[in-house]
Amino acid sequence: MATVTTPSLPTPEALDLADYKLGSLGSDLDLIRSALRDCAGPEGAERYDAGVLAQIVVFATDSLRYLSDLQRDAAAIQESAIALHHEQLAGEANPEAWRRYQESARAWHEREAERA
Repeated sequence: MATVTTPSLPTPEALDLADYKLGSLGSDLDLIRSALRDCAGPEGAERYDAGVLAQIVVFATDSLRYLSDLQRDAAAIQESAIALHHEQLAGEANPEAWRRYQESARAWHEREAERA
C-alpha cells in the first residue's frame, strides 16, 4: 500500500533559518566588499597575493550567478504564496463560486492544451 503524503508549507522555524542564512551571507559579502575597498590604492597593487585576488574574482562571479538564481527562486516563491493566499481567501468568501471558477479554469487549460 502506497503512502500518501499531504503537502505542507514550510515551518516558521525553517523560514527563520533561511532568513538568518540570508542575513549572514549579506554580512559576509559586506565584510569582503569593505576589505577590498580598504585595500584599494596604488600602494596595495604589489602586496596582495594574486591567487587570493583570483579566488575573490571567482567567488564574486559565482555569487552573481547564485544571486540571479536566488532572485528567480524568490520571485517564484512570492508568486506561489500570493496565489495560494488568494485561492484561500476566494474559497473562504464564496466556496461555490470558487469551485465554478476552478472548473472553468481547468476547462480552459484543457482546451489550450488540445490546441497546442
